[in-house]
Amino acid sequence: MGSSAPLDALSRLQRAVSALSARVDALEHPEQDLLSATTSAFRPVEPTPCPLSPCLRSSALERISRNCSAAVWSGRWALDPRWQAHQLRSSAGWALQRFVPAAPECEPADPFVLASSHGAHVSVAAAQFTTSRLRGLRDSLWLMVGTSIDHGIVYEVCVRYGREGVRVAEAAPTRIHPRPGLHFNWCTLPPPLNLTMVEVSAQGLTTLAHQRDPQRHRSHLSEIQALLNTIGWHEGPTFLTLAGIEWDLKQWAAQQAVPIIESDWAVVRGSLSMQVKEAHNYWPHLKAVTLRTQFRTSYRFSARWVDQDVVHYARYSDLMRQLSRGRTGRLLRRRHSSQCGMLAVLDMARMMNCSSADYRDGCSRNSGWTRDGLHPHPWVYHQYFAISANVLADLGEMCSAT
Repeated sequence: MGSSAPLDALSRLQRAVSALSARVDALEHPEQDLLSATTSAFRPVEPTPCPLSPCLRSSALERISRNCSAAVWSGRWALDPRWQAHQLRSSAGWALQRFVPAAPECEPADPFVLASSHGAHVSVAAAQFTTSRLRGLRDSLWLMVGTSIDHGIVYEVCVRYGREGVRVAEAAPTRIHPRPGLHFNWCTLPPPLNLTMVEVSAQGLTTLAHQRDPQRHRSHLSEIQALLNTIGWHEGPTFLTLAGIEWDLKQWAAQQAVPIIESDWAVVRGSLSMQVKEAHNYWPHLKAVTLRTQFRTSYRFSARWVDQDVVHYARYSDLMRQLSRGRTGRLLRRRHSSQCGMLAVLDMARMMNCSSADYRDGCSRNSGWTRDGLHPHPWVYHQYFAISANVLADLGEMCSAT
């Protein structure tokens, strides 16, 4: 019996120490008592999805399966240049202009909310939505092989994002790129996009000799890559856009050889297909190729220039859409293979729609759409970029996920 007394005393001492320690802890951390209180009527709640708006609810795969890359080019303009041209004469009006796609399920984001020049307050929800929606575009290189229109796109977008202007890279003349030689206009948009845009002008889309000859076309791509190396892009572009319908029509008109019969258009189709194939073969990291459609122009290329019928522009743009539907459809049916290598259309012609009968002056200078019958006003460039960014982001995210 006597031997248990020290053990009892030790047990009592341990309990006392534990009680004292708990009391000290309660004094040092009074919030623990508050958290464990059960007298309050409020009960903690679990976080809910999408508590704020806007909130991204779809995936890139869902949007591509819904044909969003085509659907986003149909819609309405916030300001119609026919009736509100006075509001579109300054940068303040350009910031108000929006192209609103008629496909809300595609959840288009406005990339300019991420620009330092945006000015207006941007909510946390809007910033998160935009960065999430455009995640497939981040840290990428978008190469445009096109015309002065594509140069305008790069210049106007870079300026709106607060870049002081475009940078230049040049190469010595070659047989494929004669004097003045290959020439880049480029800039990198600031984070979070960190997107590099590069434009190189060409004198045609399918009418140049190297655009009909795979071997010479590979030399063309090689010279482009050599110049890309000088600006730090050794693996080539992430996205490639081919454009220049207006130059093809100019070249055809000079020889009085505008395509008329189906075999003529088959040559055009074959050239585009070859260029897409060679681009993917040469640049294995290329995620997607896109083709830019063209509205009818009334630009005076020369004193004897005769405007081409709108039907030629429409036929050429339709050919691009057919190519895109065929290639993308085949890739989507390959459920267990890579979703890289899709072909999409950046449908400037459909977005502008000034070639339609609703616009008496077409896309002329008097229409309010262009400065001179060919080059759109800055607000068109801005909105073309905005919709293109959404399309490219989906293509990039789809490819990255495989």
